[in-house]
Amino acid sequence: MIKNFTLFFLFIVFPFYGQVLNTVVVPASKKQGSFKDCSLSSCNYFESTGDEISYSDGTGGASDTKNARYLFEHPGFNNDKIKKIILEISISKIFQSTAVDAGMSIKMPNSSCNSSIAWSGFINQQTLYSCNQNGTSIFQNGIGTGNTSATTFFLSIYDKNATGFIGQTINYFTPGSDSFTFSFHPLVGGVQIHSAKVHITYEGTAPVPVVPATPTLTATAASASSVSLTWNAVANATAYELQTCSNQQIGVVTGTSYLVSGLSASTNYGYKVRAINGTVSSAYSACKYATTLSDCSSAITSVTPEVYSYSQFSGVVTYNWYPVSQANFYRVYRCETNQLLAETTATQFTFTPKDLKPGESYSIKVIAVDYCSGGATYLSKTSACSYVHVVKCVSNAFPENAIYSTVNAGNVTLRWPHVYPYGNYVYQVFNCATLQMIGSTYETSLALGNLPVGTTSYMIRTKGCEASPVSALSSCYEVVIGSGLNKTAGSSALHKPEILTQSSSDDNAVSNDLGSRDQPGSLENGSALVVYPNPSEDYITVTIPKDFLGGQLALYDLYNKVIWKNDNIRASSETIELKHLPANIYFLSATIQGRTFISKVVKK
Repeated sequence: MIKNFTLFFLFIVFPFYGQVLNTVVVPASKKQGSFKDCSLSSCNYFESTGDEISYSDGTGGASDTKNARYLFEHPGFNNDKIKKIILEISISKIFQSTAVDAGMSIKMPNSSCNSSIAWSGFINQQTLYSCNQNGTSIFQNGIGTGNTSATTFFLSIYDKNATGFIGQTINYFTPGSDSFTFSFHPLVGGVQIHSAKVHITYEGTAPVPVVPATPTLTATAASASSVSLTWNAVANATAYELQTCSNQQIGVVTGTSYLVSGLSASTNYGYKVRAINGTVSSAYSACKYATTLSDCSSAITSVTPEVYSYSQFSGVVTYNWYPVSQANFYRVYRCETNQLLAETTATQFTFTPKDLKPGESYSIKVIAVDYCSGGATYLSKTSACSYVHVVKCVSNAFPENAIYSTVNAGNVTLRWPHVYPYGNYVYQVFNCATLQMIGSTYETSLALGNLPVGTTSYMIRTKGCEASPVSALSSCYEVVIGSGLNKTAGSSALHKPEILTQSSSDDNAVSNDLGSRDQPGSLENGSALVVYPNPSEDYITVTIPKDFLGGQLALYDLYNKVIWKNDNIRASSETIELKHLPANIYFLSATIQGRTFISKVVKK
């Protein structure tokens, strides 16, 4: 908002050799900035985009510096009548990379060049910079602050009755002029000037201010959050004061327009204005009202969103659509059931594998929504239905060597990877001893509960659609509950048994070595892969049996996707980088002539 500069007169009348002393508070009537950049091979000069900012690079150097000049006009008396000047200035620290307080000097610009430079936007920046930089200091110690919020200082710039530095300022003023200029030049750090005005005590007859006429106000909605106020210029007015019709102060400005911002949409606001001339003012104008614009419109109702792409990777199905400029968010529906799937601000929707059921088709349609703060809602037309994704009705064999279990406070959970194509299956879990199905799930885990101490074996098969055949059962997987047990798996076990201690609380604990096999259903208890460190965050080193040299070494994720592979093992050890992988469980396999070693790898 425009700064709240005020202009008023205080009269202090007392005998002083027959003269009258008056004090007036004068805001800066004009401001202008200049920017010097020496960070390149040669210095460049620019008009400052922020004429109230004074900035240094923090080293006292000339690189990247800004400075500003402020004009203070006091019609009615000349500079030679001034007895005292107090500068009231509000500043704050910016550019927090500097470790010290931000500071600047206050100068009287070089008079010869200062008077030749117009107060317009089209200035010679190099000349202005030189005027300010080479001017005469009029406040001996400079001014600084370490506060990032605005702090106001009252500085004695001139006192005719004082001796030394403070009594010399008037010597640099133009005696017959009714104005003077201060410049602010950086010393160190970054300083933002929020406002500047001067308290001038001068010798003369107290002026009799003229009451200005009442201005005529016009209020117009500028946007959903702002109202533009304009009024006619009034003779003898030095400023204009704005209020709401409920008498709340808005500000005092010297121009004839003002933009009120930060308002609510579709809301009626009223304002009034009066003209000020020193200590007197006109009556307030009649209240003028304007209703802010709506923050949405019906334009979106003629728009049809377009779903432009479809992708399917590892069972994750993703649709994308083009953004609609007026939309606050989008509603996504499944075409087959008209079910609302999501309300989202994104322009993408994803089906995860657990969302997809075997034998069913999936496609989406999209509606863009423009929601108004007043409560109204506008909807776009509905997009055409997207490409149809059909979940195939198949039952592939369950992958071997991929079942494992975890335990938390004695509660055992059996886990496995998805069968490819991802997300097309129901998984059925059976007790090996009784052949009774104990659970069926679309997920890749089944909670077995708090099992008693002992050994239980489980096997899994996949099932696509209700009408499709089921896959063959996997080999049995043996879970051993207890502490210190080390029972070897029977001939039908695919894995070595995992020892799960009921007191364990680590749900991510897994066995590293899954053993080896050279034919389905049997274990080879000889050499195995040695993986260290395991678990690991960055790298693992694999020690490989000699009889596997020339074979293949590969790292798989839980979905049987190859993450890393070496098709010709030539060394007895291999280092594999895991930095780029998410924390999870992976499988490392070494294969040669139908024989395979498999080891579980945990990426932290």
